[in-house]
Amino acid sequence: CSANIYIFIILYKYIFKIMKNTIVEINDRKYRVKVAETEEEQEKGLQDIDNLDDDEGMLFAFEEPISCYFHMKGTKINLDIILINEDDRVFNIYNGKADDDTPLVCEDVKYVLELNQNNNIKIGDIVEIEDYDNEEEDDDEEEEKLYVIGENGRIQAEVESESRIFIRIHTKNLIKL
Repeated sequence: CSANIYIFIILYKYIFKIMKNTIVEINDRKYRVKVAETEEEQEKGLQDIDNLDDDEGMLFAFEEPISCYFHMKGTKINLDIILINEDDRVFNIYNGKADDDTPLVCEDVKYVLELNQNNNIKIGDIVEIEDYDNEEEDDDEEEEKLYVIGENGRIQAEVESESRIFIRIHTKNLIKL
């Protein structure tokens, strides 16, 4: 383990909900995106991300069309902010500049998709979103999972719930319920 990586061990079932992932397809191009559904996930967005692959992004999903605002404060990369209506069509695209705190006001938005800029998406494009509402079907089948999370917030490793891990350098928390 590198000395500059902070290790967090988290019991999935009780402490930390991993963001859902899905595939968004626009113009025969597929994007692997994280789904920001909760207020906390939406507030954080893609802040502190140093780079995104061309096929990665974040989807902000709302239960029904809403009015909202976005800003790029704390975001390290330029992003296209793509507004999608309830008919699954792109109706506006904004070029977000890194660390810009100018508010972007959005009306009647069902989804907001953040991707790297210059992705050839246009107003009127149809958006296909794979089903991401994959809640656990049966609590009896749900396994407890431990994850090692790096300082970038990404999963570094998955560990069986009965395992013990001993890390000395920069260890912050060891939690086992």
